[in-house]
Amino acid sequence: MNAITFPQLIKKNFNNYEIQLSFQQDLIIISIHEINSFILYKSDFKMEFLISFKLFSSYLTLKQIFESICLLIEQNNIKIEKNESNLKFILIDENNSKVELILNKKNNLSIEIIEDLFNEIKTIKEENKLMKESYNIQIKRLNENIEKIQTDNLIKEKKLCEYENKLNEMVKRIENLEKNKYIISDLQIKKSIKAHKNFINSISVFPSGNIVSVSTDKSIKIYDKDFQILQKIENAHIEAIVYVDILDENNFITCSNNIKFWNKKDTIFIEKNTIENAHNEEIRKIIHFSNYNLISCSRDKTIKLWEINNNNKYENTTTLVHSDRVNSILLLENKKIIVSSGIDGTYFWNTINYENIFFIKETYCGWNEGIKNIDDDRIIVKGKDCNLLKVISISQKKVIVEINNPFQCNAIGLIKEKQLLLIGGRSKNIRVYRFDTFECIQIINDAHENDIRGFTSLNNKTICSFSKDKYIKVWISQ
Repeated sequence: MNAITFPQLIKKNFNNYEIQLSFQQDLIIISIHEINSFILYKSDFKMEFLISFKLFSSYLTLKQIFESICLLIEQNNIKIEKNESNLKFILIDENNSKVELILNKKNNLSIEIIEDLFNEIKTIKEENKLMKESYNIQIKRLNENIEKIQTDNLIKEKKLCEYENKLNEMVKRIENLEKNKYIISDLQIKKSIKAHKNFINSISVFPSGNIVSVSTDKSIKIYDKDFQILQKIENAHIEAIVYVDILDENNFITCSNNIKFWNKKDTIFIEKNTIENAHNEEIRKIIHFSNYNLISCSRDKTIKLWEINNNNKYENTTTLVHSDRVNSILLLENKKIIVSSGIDGTYFWNTINYENIFFIKETYCGWNEGIKNIDDDRIIVKGKDCNLLKVISISQKKVIVEINNPFQCNAIGLIKEKQLLLIGGRSKNIRVYRFDTFECIQIINDAHENDIRGFTSLNNKTICSFSKDKYIKVWISQ
């Protein structure tokens, strides 16, 4: 173990598994095969993730962690658990401290066959020809691969049946190409703007396409569609500005420790009204409905509903309470439901008498961009495990899908026209998932230079991300 040369591949048989461990720059890659099969689990882990565990907290370099994992494997100080969606790789040291690493389940098809198939799909896309002859050629090649595997005696009869089932699934996917149901993500950078002096906390879009952003630097900026600056409002609040919501083309609202209303006069926006002491602590999000009535949520554990009284002043008419701070809210007007989420979980309230309809405890929304509605029935929010995302069905009143993400998820974005789900958070990377299968289909490495705070859709194909690095970046899906 003392003479390891990096990078190198370590292989070790353990029970019915073969463990492969490799080192690549800032990553440790762990993959596991069932012996004599093509079932493969694989994930990569960054140093900052590994050193968060007690077992590795004393190490200073990724190389030292790599050597420690190799030693534990050599000593058989490991345990493996699996379910239908992933495999848990457990390392145990002499003090019985342990690290649980989740490995994602990969396709059962061999790498050669997968590469051949996706090369065919890429060719079909580029040539824009979804011809029956192309499908037959692909199926023929897959059948030839089956025959080759049989000839080489690489799989047993049972594995062959499993492989044929996978073949049928791939044929269905190819057929879906003809119906434009197969989604290929090709999100690309269009523009990058250094917008503020400090963290960007929220962005919203006017009906005209003009854009407004707010920041921890207490400023508000208004841009045209091309992000050319139209107006800058310095010291708009006394504290950091947390959120902005558009009322209409000439009005928007912002929140900090209070709520401010901004109205357009001639070509510039000026402060029109303020709700002082709206909450006892920082307000995390505000949304408007029905002729500018408002809903706000706060770190003071409350959600407040505001209505305009006869004196044209905003009055708090209803207060809903969590047991811990509330970080985000959604209004589902068609279902007459308010969704509020925070440290203690996610609540669903009706808008008739504001009673709690149901509650999902195993969620943890830590930021105002950490909850979004996918469609009329589904919302997505971060789980108690910071790397876990949970999809909740309102009709079923339960979690229906869980997504394992490699980093803490604080920002969720949607491109509904392309059925794409974007995830950001405590990472410089953006991961793109499909709506239907929640399969990760694109990873944008180093999308920003710091944690990603949120996403705002500009149109059906364009979305912008904003970050602690003070930049707004515009992404387009062709």
